[in-house]
Amino acid sequence: MAYQTWDDHYKRLVSDKIRNQGCAPQIIQHEEVADNAIVLIHGLTDSSYFMKPIGQEFYRNGFNVVIPLLPGHGLKDPEKKMNSVNLAEWQNEVNFAVDCAKKLGKRVSIGGLSTGGALSVWKASVNPDDITGGLFLFSAALDIGSRFGDVTEKLLRFSPLVSVVDTVQDRVQIGLVGDNPYRYARMDTNGAARLSDLIKEIEDRYRNKPKYSDINQPVFIAHSEADKAADIAELELLFKNHPRKDNIQFFRITKKDNVSHASVILADNLLSSTGGILERKNPVFGEMMRQAVEFAKKNL
Repeated sequence: MAYQTWDDHYKRLVSDKIRNQGCAPQIIQHEEVADNAIVLIHGLTDSSYFMKPIGQEFYRNGFNVVIPLLPGHGLKDPEKKMNSVNLAEWQNEVNFAVDCAKKLGKRVSIGGLSTGGALSVWKASVNPDDITGGLFLFSAALDIGSRFGDVTEKLLRFSPLVSVVDTVQDRVQIGLVGDNPYRYARMDTNGAARLSDLIKEIEDRYRNKPKYSDINQPVFIAHSEADKAADIAELELLFKNHPRKDNIQFFRITKKDNVSHASVILADNLLSSTGGILERKNPVFGEMMRQAVEFAKKNL
């Protein structure tokens, strides 16, 4: 199994810009064009590192795997870029990754964690002819997981307020880069606002039809009942409104497993440089991926 960086597209991310090579965008590729390729998109404040365990499982089962790096992420000095990134930049990166995957597989699937899951839903809905495989959603952020979620989204869409909140955060916290070598130390408010824009853009597509009813691809959903960041009810709605009930599966992680939003995709504990546990693994990761792969074999 060989990892290949995308030198042609990511040459701007030379070694002095990326925090470490684990954060770098990657292709996990067999020597030949495969029947299936999949694009896996990381979450907000994360990096490509977090999608590699899932990517390796798909690779072992015959997929070629494309893992992009969203603009503003995985950088040693992210402040300026994350404060100015816009939704179109993220969407363009997804489009580029899908175009690459088309050259690597006869069918193209897409999926991701959190914001990456929301971007996957956006792409599958807006360009269904590009996503000829399946949709694999891990803690997909299709709605903010709070009883004040709607209010929060509206506030985040109000740009002047975002600037004020960022200024306050900068006074009380030391930037975005912390002890975690692969994830930023805090949520950048501009990034959160762009996620809110994405959620609204998806919502606007369904003004005159049932939500998610045009998602015709096979869909595998993995979500934790203990997730406080992304509302599980929105994934339940996607499951309910999918046009083919034999083509969608919901892997529901029970509350007793206490798996947090970001930990759903962790095959192992995430350790600090001193060996301490920063984030605990998903104890049912193996079973989750076994079912995801079996779903792919059956439906793609």
